[in-house]
Amino acid sequence: MIHFDDHLNRLLSEVQTLYKNGKKALFIFDLDSTLFDVSPRLTRILRDFAEKKETQEKYPESVEILKNIESFRSDWGITNALQRAGLDTHHPDFHESIREFWLKSFFTDSYLHFDTPYEGATEYVQLLFNMGVDIVYLTGRDVTRMGKGSAEVLLKWN
Repeated sequence: MIHFDDHLNRLLSEVQTLYKNGKKALFIFDLDSTLFDVSPRLTRILRDFAEKKETQEKYPESVEILKNIESFRSDWGITNALQRAGLDTHHPDFHESIREFWLKSFFTDSYLHFDTPYEGATEYVQLLFNMGVDIVYLTGRDVTRMGKGSAEVLLKWN
């Protein structure tokens, strides 16, 4: 059983109070870095960049470092992971190439399946839903590039 922090428990109490008073509740959640940890997606993108033949030929030293790179939950984009790995002073064209690959990859259906829910996120949303709360996901993900994958991931994790 998941134990929620005081703030989340207080919100559950407020929902119960609303329902006792004949009112309804609506919760709005962002997906990325709110319900879902995107660091596995970022890590996979960086490692896939390292696996590209063109990248290996052009930046062999950087590729060796990228093969084991890790993105942390606290990272926003790829900059922090690259800095931790010591890749912040490498070739300017390397940074432009990896940034372009990240932009092209991060905002697509194909990498969304690497996202994982934060501990307790699924259970919390399900608890709210089972209480009768309307759930809305407000996200910067666009339908054209990320709609299908977003729907699949939401269904996968309930």
